[in-house]
Amino acid sequence: MTMMICSVYEAQRRAQTYLFVERRVALSRVPVALRELIGDRPRHVMDIPLRPGMRLARIDAETLRKILAEQGYYLQLPPPDDAEVAALKRRQHEAQA
Repeated sequence: MTMMICSVYEAQRRAQTYLFVERRVALSRVPVALRELIGDRPRHVMDIPLRPGMRLARIDAETLRKILAEQGYYLQLPPPDDAEVAALKRRQHEAQA
């Protein structure tokens, strides 16, 4: 795995939503519609050197590196709350019945 430095931005318009991009290209590969969704001035939170075997909160470094190389960005949404998960499970159970 070659070294890649990832920049993390926090969305203005959605709480606990983060956009990961390769630092050297910044937001240039992020689709306009997504940029509009997260706000025109996302806050830069940090830069992370992605190292082999490194694990971030919700994704491992190698997977993130591949996504950034192919897609140009990775959007990390907040985890669903317990009520949303329960409702989804109920709907799935009802659909199977």
